[in-house]
Amino acid sequence: MTSESYITKLYFKKYFLILFPIALIISGAGFFFCFLAMDGKHLSAFILMCIFCIGISLIIPASLAHEDKKKGTEAYRLFRSEGFTCSFCDTYRKAYINSENPFPPHIVMCVAYYMRISEYDTASMLLNKIENHSILDSHSRFIYFLEMLTLCGKTGNWSRGEEIRRKNIGFIQNYVRKKKNNPEYRVNMSIALALVDCSHGRYADAFTLLNSGYRPKDKNDENFLNILINAVYIYSQAKNDENLHNAIHNAVTFLNNFTEFDFPWRKDYYKEQIRKASKGTL
Repeated sequence: MTSESYITKLYFKKYFLILFPIALIISGAGFFFCFLAMDGKHLSAFILMCIFCIGISLIIPASLAHEDKKKGTEAYRLFRSEGFTCSFCDTYRKAYINSENPFPPHIVMCVAYYMRISEYDTASMLLNKIENHSILDSHSRFIYFLEMLTLCGKTGNWSRGEEIRRKNIGFIQNYVRKKKNNPEYRVNMSIALALVDCSHGRYADAFTLLNSGYRPKDKNDENFLNILINAVYIYSQAKNDENLHNAIHNAVTFLNNFTEFDFPWRKDYYKEQIRKASKGTL
């Protein structure tokens, strides 16, 4: 859900919000000094100074954001060719997280990547790096809570999952409402909450969340495929063999009807997800 271009914009904003007010203060002080102490003399020079200060407040953040994006070049190359692999996740982590003060949205993204390969211990360790989630922008905070819920659900820590849901469900639901034009947010929220219910043994509640009225938009709808895969997982956890067989058939059939993927490795990735879900190890 979070693109690297979005993080680049956040990185730019981080430094812009520091430098731009400084540029305005310097400009304001310059104009004040120009008119009060110098009776308007050298006005053109002060205007040039103001343009220079504002320009610097744009150029430096843009340069830093560009350098931050360049750090991930090798990770992005691996992702395009291999997808969610240990090599990709470790390369991303080395580029962005293994530093003294990593950018929090990068931590959230790294957690999401490790969760895709079921590296729950690493994901948990990275989540603990974010001591105060209020420092996150709203989008990163939304993903942070979903990954926390998913981690609790998949590791059986339902009591912690229930606590996270109780404290933050208002924010999560409000964010989904704001993004009502993008169904991916609602689907991922429903799946994360369903996994917590599943870990608590409340399988009926979990399926109520999965069957929340979402319908596939076309034969290439990955949101619907993710719902089907998680249905396989929950039936496997519930030891419901008859419905598990049907759920596997539904997921495989829908996947086989896909006519396009954004990356060539996607189909094999989803096949593996269905296999893992059928064993209850998603």
